Amino acid sequence: MNTRPSRSPKRSKARSSRSRNEQGITLVTTLLLLLLLIGMSLTMVLAVSSESLINGFYGRYRGSFYAADSGVAAARHRRRGEEPLSVPVALLAHYASGGDFPWLAGQTFLRPFPPELRLRHSVPV
Repeated sequence: MNTRPSRSPKRSKARSSRSRNEQGITLVTTLLLLLLLIGMSLTMVLAVSSESLINGFYGRYRGSFYAADSGVAAARHRRRGEEPLSVPVALLAHYASGGDFPWLAGQTFLRPFPPELRLRHSVPV
């Protein structure tokens, strides 16, 4: 025969109230962890967007620096007589074609010979 002591109603009542209290702390803990994860996600989003802005500014700075450096180098070579005048003119025409300086793109100095003359780099039609 199985002689098992029966549980007292007082003891089972204490367990059920304690389990209700534990369910409440579980909910609070879950909400705090969720809040922590949301905070970390927002921090990462802000860090990535800031990094993208910094990279964009650095890329523009680097492009401007190298354009200026190549212009100075071309001027030095031209001054020494090591480079024909067509190279800096071609560089200026290239940067003028970007659309940032419409007044520069319309200068006749950048295109001294009309395309109708077909003096250079033309394919006969």
